[in-house]
Amino acid sequence: MSKPIDWLNYQHLLYFWMVARHGTVAEAARRLHLTSPTISAQIHKLERSVGQELLRPNGRLLEMTEAGRVAMQYAEEIFGLGAELAEALSGRLPEGRLRLRVGVVDAVPKLVVHRLLKPLLSMKPTISLQCSEGMLGALVEDLATHRLDVILSDSQTPPGGSLRVFNHLLGDSSISWFASDALIPVTDSRPLDALLATVPLLLPSRETALRPHLDRYFDDRGISPQIAHEFHDSALMKAFGEAGSGMFPGPSVVQSRLCRQYSVRRVARMEAVRESFYAITAERQIRHPATELLTRAARQSVGEP
Repeated sequence: MSKPIDWLNYQHLLYFWMVARHGTVAEAARRLHLTSPTISAQIHKLERSVGQELLRPNGRLLEMTEAGRVAMQYAEEIFGLGAELAEALSGRLPEGRLRLRVGVVDAVPKLVVHRLLKPLLSMKPTISLQCSEGMLGALVEDLATHRLDVILSDSQTPPGGSLRVFNHLLGDSSISWFASDALIPVTDSRPLDALLATVPLLLPSRETALRPHLDRYFDDRGISPQIAHEFHDSALMKAFGEAGSGMFPGPSVVQSRLCRQYSVRRVARMEAVRESFYAITAERQIRHPATELLTRAARQSVGEP
């Protein structure tokens, strides 16, 4: 028969954590609305249970022993996770605001992300966004461990993964090609396929969802593209395009803002290639009120100009 687990008294650990953070029993007692003798007695019980001295006097303050520093590292993580749990269960911030933690796949055009999220900014209750960017795999792990509420992606999660997540299609857009006037003058009337074969191109990297569709287009039409540079970050690709380094693709749905922001013009629209956008959640039926607002508003905002 296995030995029973000696459960740690987390209330005692909380008292230790507060004393270690604030340096004195008196200050910890003030913040916890307890008496100093009560705090001291509970910390002594914790030390007896772990068999180690955790705090020792240093003048008017208490300092952590080596064992205390180890305990403090775990206490920081334990009570930090406790705060995250409380927020995750409520989904709310003070004063009735909703918090939405959004992971953004770094290949998704930032103008599209803003278009998807913008309707939330004027909704009630007020929504506080916490956005982070990364590769889809890492973001899915954060979603599965409830560090994110939703992921905005240009692709669905691969089937057969060990993590249970769900894909919700928000909409799609045709692709247009953009370039600076210095690279392709307005007077250049060549058709798109001729430009794709002769003009230097800036393309998304092969790891992105859009690139296979572009490669298939090139292959179907026998085009040997003149690839100048490849990018995983869509914003960096557009910055190079603004500098005249090549012609680049972008979603038609944000063409007006893209042209204004990067001082380029749309050369042609490629109807044969479309880019889709998804909200990925950890639940099939969306329950987080801010995520529900996001998906409903996004499906109305993603459409051809």
